[in-house]
Amino acid sequence: MTNLFLKNSKNISILLIILYGVGLGGFFFQFSSYFVQLTPIQLLTSLFFVLAAHHSWKVKTVLFCIFCAVLGFLIEVVGVATGDIFGNYAYGSVLGLKFHNTPLIIGINWLLITYCSGVTVNELCGEKISWWKKSFLGAVLMVSLDILIEPTAMKTDMWHWANNIVPLKNYTSWFIVSLVMQILFQQLVGNTKNKIGYLVFILQFLFFGCLYFFH
Repeated sequence: MTNLFLKNSKNISILLIILYGVGLGGFFFQFSSYFVQLTPIQLLTSLFFVLAAHHSWKVKTVLFCIFCAVLGFLIEVVGVATGDIFGNYAYGSVLGLKFHNTPLIIGINWLLITYCSGVTVNELCGEKISWWKKSFLGAVLMVSLDILIEPTAMKTDMWHWANNIVPLKNYTSWFIVSLVMQILFQQLVGNTKNKIGYLVFILQFLFFGCLYFFH
């Protein structure tokens, strides 16, 4: 399957660009209430294409995917329940089925963002810098993306913060968790490059960046 996806990476790239472009257009043309309901499907579709394009599957890669998704979800469960990790927030109905007030899809989101940030750093830096520097840069990319996501998330009922204010604690904790995730990525997945993962990160950054600055 991986070889098939690699041979058709151009078509997959075009499809992903169309999907994110249509979604962005929906927000700007006041159809956000409809398009935001498709967020879980968009995340699953993106992850499917990204992982299908991964060219070197090993046991360590599988362990990374499982651990990253589970750890991300459990951290969110504790965060929602206590407010001690990211601050006081609650998830809305948009992200679908919940367990302990936390959408199951949120673990998938942590995996997707971590993997795509990791391969983006690999794509930009190659093997020129050490794994810990790449882990740091990957964490910076993840926090940067979260900064862009927050306003849209609150407007569309993905999640809500107490008093509608995103606390600084959210970003510092995001960086710490992201750094742990990126260290895991560099140690278990390593210098892997993935053009589809790189593209998805760019598309997400452009998508939420446009909404952040212009919507």
